[in-house]
Amino acid sequence: MEILKVDPENPEEHVLIAAAETVLRGGVIGFPTDTLYGLGCSLLDVSAVEMIARLKRRDRSLAVISLIPDPAQVYGLAVQVSPAAERL
Repeated sequence: MEILKVDPENPEEHVLIAAAETVLRGGVIGFPTDTLYGLGCSLLDVSAVEMIARLKRRDRSLAVISLIPDPAQVYGLAVQVSPAAERL
């Protein structure tokens, strides 16, 4: 495990590239949020998503939070999207 520190005011490019490469290679990264630490990976990499479930000791059938920049991307990640979810 490697720990990289990111200065939010002046992030170093090599640190951001290292984190991105980890995700692109199927790895998992940890990062602080306002209230807790999050785990991140590529949602398109099934083994990485399963790794997060294992790390959290969570049933793999439970949904994971998916942060996406464009709402239209949900259609590539979900089997079906309910009308209520579309409104949200």
